[in-house]
Amino acid sequence: MTKEREIGNHRLTRLQCAPQKTVFLERVFNETHTKAILKRCKENGVTINHAIEALSGVAWARVVNASNKHSKDAFKDPVMIYTAINVRPHLAPSPDPTYWFLALTYFNLVFPSFPPSSHRAFWLRAKSAKTQTHAVVHSPLLVHRTLEMASERAARARKEPQPVVDVPKLLNTTTGNLLPGPAPSAALLGLSLIGNLDTTYDRRAYPAFSLKDVTTASRQKAGGILLLVHTFGGRLWLQLFYDTEGFGSDGEIEQFWHELGNGVEEFLIA
Repeated sequence: MTKEREIGNHRLTRLQCAPQKTVFLERVFNETHTKAILKRCKENGVTINHAIEALSGVAWARVVNASNKHSKDAFKDPVMIYTAINVRPHLAPSPDPTYWFLALTYFNLVFPSFPPSSHRAFWLRAKSAKTQTHAVVHSPLLVHRTLEMASERAARARKEPQPVVDVPKLLNTTTGNLLPGPAPSAALLGLSLIGNLDTTYDRRAYPAFSLKDVTTASRQKAGGILLLVHTFGGRLWLQLFYDTEGFGSDGEIEQFWHELGNGVEEFLIA
């Protein structure tokens, strides 16, 4: 639960050149492919969420690997993504049990930044996502961490002065040299793992309509990027929301999206 372990040094090129303009890309997998995906995940002891989390890191690793912009030294630092979990089950019941208010906390997942060498290596990364998530969800400090992070975000939103932390400089007792400072902690993008929306939108409640799909909403600030994942109508949906005016024109987002779709076909379907 310590932030010192949340290491990431991979970012998309950000360049806010105009007011925010959010668009989204969408990829839908049919029922046959979705059943195959869910079966493959179950066989490997993970959920579709864990697999997509790992695939996000793999897709970016392949973007870096194919790019002339990034040096191969980029593989030395891990890639980090952030996601959220529902903390309502961990809180005391509210006297007004409304769902108009979010009860979420955010946490980071860290993956190797180089492409996996095999399918087995990929599934090990998916299992790592499962292990990292389990550690957060079952931590006795989850509620305390949630409240502390909420206070920090509220202070930043109000633009309050942030406390200055004096980090002591440590010496290597063998060489006498200063030890490196804090590791980089930058997230590549956010993931919103919504789950199975067939349990939310009951077709029997809408007998006069034929529900085909659901377009979820993305709350993001300028320069934001968020990948949303859900199943509905027996199909898997991937939706990438991003601010088209907040990133450079080097095609990294389009490349990432392409590699993500290829990764689903390669690791989860084939």
